[in-house]
Amino acid sequence: MTAEYLNANIHIVSTTPFQKLDKFRIEITREIWRLRFRHNWNFQIAATQWWNTLPRFLLCTEDVRISAITLGSGEVSKMTPESELCQSMLAFVIDGVYPDAEAVVASDFPASAIPKELQLLSKAKDQLENEISSLSQQTSSDIDGWISQATQLSADIDRSREIARGIVADNENTKPFQFMVREATVKVDLLEVEIRFNEALTNTLERVQRHCQQLDTARTDAEEGRIATAIKSLEDIECSIKGVASPTIGKLTRMISSNLSELRQSIIEILLFRFNSMVKIDVDKGEICIKDDFSLDETISFLTGLNMLDAAIKRLQGDLLAAIMNPILLPHPLGQSHDISIEEHGIRVKQPMPLTSISQALDRIITVLGYVQNLPVSISEKLSHAILPTISSTLIDSLLEPGIPIDLSGLNTFERVLEHLLELCRVIESYGWHGQEYLLSWVNQVPRLWLIRRRVEALDQVRQVLSQSTGSSRSVERVETQIVSSKDEVLLEGQATDDWDEGWENENKKDLVDEVATSHMGDEEDVSAWGLDDDGDSAENVDEQPDRRHAREESHDEDDAADAWGWGDEEDNQPSEDSLKVPAAAPTRENGQDGKQISTQREVTLTEQYTITDIPDRILALIQHQISDSESLSRPEFSNTRVATSGPGLLALPTLIIAMFKATAPPFYSFKLNAGQMYLYNDSMYLAEQIHSIVSKHQLAKLTPDTEGLERFGKLSYSREMQTQRTILIDLLDGSQGFAHCSEQPFLGECENAVNATVDRVRGIHKEWLTILSRSALLQAIGSLLSTVINKIIIDIEDLGDISEADSQQLVLFCNMLSQLEDIFVQEKMGTAEPASMAAVYVRNWLKFQYLINILESSLADIKFLWTEGELRLEFSPDEVIDLVEALFADLIGNEKPIPFEFLISGSYLHTSIDEYLNTNGLSAETTLEVEYVRALVPPLHVASFLHDDWVSSVDVFSSTSSAEGLQGRERILSGSYDGLLRMWNMSSQVMAVSPSPADGGHTAPIRAAKIISTTQIASAGLDRTVRLWKYSEDDEFSGRITPQLELYGHKSAVTSLAANTPSNRMLSASSDHTVGFWSTKKSDAPAPPANLLPSSSGRGSKRRKLNSSVTVPQRGPLTLLTSHSGPVSAAIFDSRDSTVGYSTSWDHSLRTWDLVTAALVDTRTTSHSLLSLEHLPDLHLLAAGTSARHITLIDPRASASTVSAMTLRGHTNAVVTLARDPHSAYGLVSGSHDGTCRIWDARSTKTDKGGVVGESTYSIPRKSLEEEGKPGSKRIGGEGVKVFSVCWDRTVGIASAGEDKRIQINRGEGIISANGSTGQ
Repeated sequence: MTAEYLNANIHIVSTTPFQKLDKFRIEITREIWRLRFRHNWNFQIAATQWWNTLPRFLLCTEDVRISAITLGSGEVSKMTPESELCQSMLAFVIDGVYPDAEAVVASDFPASAIPKELQLLSKAKDQLENEISSLSQQTSSDIDGWISQATQLSADIDRSREIARGIVADNENTKPFQFMVREATVKVDLLEVEIRFNEALTNTLERVQRHCQQLDTARTDAEEGRIATAIKSLEDIECSIKGVASPTIGKLTRMISSNLSELRQSIIEILLFRFNSMVKIDVDKGEICIKDDFSLDETISFLTGLNMLDAAIKRLQGDLLAAIMNPILLPHPLGQSHDISIEEHGIRVKQPMPLTSISQALDRIITVLGYVQNLPVSISEKLSHAILPTISSTLIDSLLEPGIPIDLSGLNTFERVLEHLLELCRVIESYGWHGQEYLLSWVNQVPRLWLIRRRVEALDQVRQVLSQSTGSSRSVERVETQIVSSKDEVLLEGQATDDWDEGWENENKKDLVDEVATSHMGDEEDVSAWGLDDDGDSAENVDEQPDRRHAREESHDEDDAADAWGWGDEEDNQPSEDSLKVPAAAPTRENGQDGKQISTQREVTLTEQYTITDIPDRILALIQHQISDSESLSRPEFSNTRVATSGPGLLALPTLIIAMFKATAPPFYSFKLNAGQMYLYNDSMYLAEQIHSIVSKHQLAKLTPDTEGLERFGKLSYSREMQTQRTILIDLLDGSQGFAHCSEQPFLGECENAVNATVDRVRGIHKEWLTILSRSALLQAIGSLLSTVINKIIIDIEDLGDISEADSQQLVLFCNMLSQLEDIFVQEKMGTAEPASMAAVYVRNWLKFQYLINILESSLADIKFLWTEGELRLEFSPDEVIDLVEALFADLIGNEKPIPFEFLISGSYLHTSIDEYLNTNGLSAETTLEVEYVRALVPPLHVASFLHDDWVSSVDVFSSTSSAEGLQGRERILSGSYDGLLRMWNMSSQVMAVSPSPADGGHTAPIRAAKIISTTQIASAGLDRTVRLWKYSEDDEFSGRITPQLELYGHKSAVTSLAANTPSNRMLSASSDHTVGFWSTKKSDAPAPPANLLPSSSGRGSKRRKLNSSVTVPQRGPLTLLTSHSGPVSAAIFDSRDSTVGYSTSWDHSLRTWDLVTAALVDTRTTSHSLLSLEHLPDLHLLAAGTSARHITLIDPRASASTVSAMTLRGHTNAVVTLARDPHSAYGLVSGSHDGTCRIWDARSTKTDKGGVVGESTYSIPRKSLEEEGKPGSKRIGGEGVKVFSVCWDRTVGIASAGEDKRIQINRGEGIISANGSTGQ
């Protein structure tokens, strides 16, 4: 061990610097002395061995110079002698003396000094051995003594151990006796406890025995009628039990308590039986009998002691009410009531008989209370406190309040009832009872209650009038005499009047405008209905009409106010105030020339017929009834009645009746009557006119605001109906899409549908309102609606930037269709006068519309003539005419608007200035650049949307420019949906054909892919794992048929993608079973299907629902299945220029190239993300693949490509699931994503960043469904609800996209991406 220690520590000598040698010396010294005392003689041998190996160890050191004396860094002194180094080393090892000279410390230990150092160490070793030997000899005697003492101590320890063993053995022998003693002690304690328990049990049993005897005695006393003794015993036993209660006898105590409860209950039952026999009430027979003897008081006393009197009284109260009071107070359903008879021992209820008056019932109640008063005071007082509140409330609810008369004829009788009621209160007070206060309070409130009853009845009658109305109508006549000027007579010829509401409170026109203006702010209907908006109307001036040239800027609210009042054209047909006062000359203009005409005045009687329902007359009857009753109450015969003071309050009821009518009428008129709002308008105006007459007759100035509010309410109903119809007409016209390209399909069909629907709607409204409104009101209303339509058409046409000749001709046809509505405004023939059209009077912009038609079909010379010689300048502003001329004759006068261009340098779009481009690319200003310019991209506009019943998973198009070789003008759109059906659409949004249902050979699961192979053949595939071929044929231009042709089986999972190559009659399919299917579209070329995949091969135990098809369809299999992918295949396509080459993408991140002739895998390109869609860009030699990472990767499939990804297109925010090539350009691409957008890309619009070449989208096409929901520009999280599933791009039709919003959306933009451009240097 010593040698090992020294050898281990020698590393410190050989590997540490001088700073650690001192520590080593100290450790060696301590170890020597420790070993000296522990090992004595062996230490000398170990130390000697160590000293002998020390030189040999030093010689084996690899580099003594480095490991022995290395200390930091610095120059090595070559002048230090070797002898000095050896002595310094020896001194440090033996004595721990650190060298003082810095030269020695910094010096290296040379190899030549090792022999000398070994000699010095050998001498030091010899000296150390001699010293150790000397020390060992000097201490040997002491060590012997220590050994002898240790031996003696060991012997003493052995003797002590033997003695301890003996003591332990003696203790073990006494343990059995100790256990016996403890056991005997426990038995003694147990016996003592048992003795004490037996003594306590004996005492308890004796006490229980006594209690049981007392219980038996008490029970006997109770049974024999000694109730007082039984109760005394009961109380004694209870006190005794409470005094001796102990947990040890809990069970016995509970048993005794149970017996006590039974005894108490028995006593109570006996007492209640005695009480009920003395105060006997038979509910069934309606009898009450009270035996007056001394035992009743005793029974009451006993019940009081047992705290059961209240329970007995409560039961008595219930029986008294049920047997006597209720038959009296609650009338029989037939209006009968029970009389009572007083007999010798009680009161009995008789059979029901007609109740002639409430006073009879009050007399009966007095009789019953007088009989109950004979009970002992202790019962009667408590019973009165319990039954009088119930009797009072029942009396009021069942007799008094229903007995309040509504008509004045019953007031005298009701006064007598009140006197009887006061008599009942006096009787109750004479008995010393309480409870009559409630009845007295009710009597004092009779005037208020009578008025409330009249109010409730009046409001209820208003509801009944509305609910019971049959909707019958009648014509009423309005006659009014007015002063008109001579310039207005032209409007009066041939008819009574042309201004429906001119004379109806003209001073309130501003109130109507305020009412209409607030009708769009929320709860205006409720406020106006209750008459809360009658005051504080705005004082704005609305009499001025805007100039016709600014008709497009007029608000609909002003139109509504004008329509409702009938003063929309007052500039033309209403005299001014000055002309009404003083005849004066008024300037007029005829055919563009100024002239003068003397204005004269004369009185004219205006008469018109309009239709109202039966409701206003009944409402008027209610109002007149309240007014007449109020006047009657002021007469002497009613002056002494209590309700006479309520007469003035009746005058407030007409206000509430009107308010109730306004609050409840709108829903009734809307739901029960056609054109209900117009009926409401007529009824309200008629009702207001009649009430105004009543106000004048009875001088009720307070009703004037209510009358005015009713007028505003009617006009507001008119305004709402007009606004509703105006909105419908605007929506119908919106289908024309602003009349852009109106001479081309599909825009032509949409414009025709929109104009026809608008014309039909206007005529339908005219027909519906013809029997409701007066002639002038009808023409005013239809004229306002037609003005709105015309105004929108004028605006849309003026907004067109370029109107071709074909568009102009078509616009004229559309305008002429609307002009045919002029026959509505033709006057009825009067005598020999020819009927004249009043369209220019009632349709504000009619003349402007006619001039627009002239402009659309006129030459420049004709337009100039209309402006200079005609009245065109009266209807159009110069700017409007200039804009129309520029749009109509753009090809003649040239387009002065600059055409925007975009520029490309080296095939990439220039997004910066030339200077920035040169600086960014490190080019000098003298570099020659080849610049290509193309017309700026035009954003694709929404053309149409085709709605479905379920998600649309796939869309395809064939037209004259598509690969399917469609026919010119017969474009078709094919859609596949999650409802399992194919649909063929024309460009007018009409479904021409639908595929059969599963029972007739159709898909049994959602369709995921649909392709048009030719004009007569289409293909589809879906979640039912089949690919199906269909025959398509058309019967005419509006109908066709899709019939099953071939069923292809081969895939074991859902088929998600299809690609067809028409010339080769081949198809590719992508499936979730990791395979690509290669098929023939000809039945003769296709092999037989796999037997195990046919529907008939399903086992009997299969839970899949099977449909028995009534159609037999041929079944075939694939030419081959291409198996190499390790994940679901998302897409498979043909090479656009070589039908023998196919490409496929998969969720396994790979793009694979196939030789379809040999079914061999040619190439595999692996990316970093799952690939979900695929499209070929042949001119660029690239394949575009949509990824789950929200971008599109452009991959070069050629073997010579050095990288997998040539470019990345970024912009989508969710997976890119569908792609389509631009038919206009080799650089264009459209993508559809689950983010709810389609994006258009140009491969030349790129930039380079750290990730490589990156492209950005040119345009983003949102879903139209978001705009229709009122959320344009909104974003759904992950495209939820608007995901795009499929997209197709056709040169003729445009971009067709389908998605989760259950629609196909068509967007079109000419020259979205230009394939060619001009270049310059």
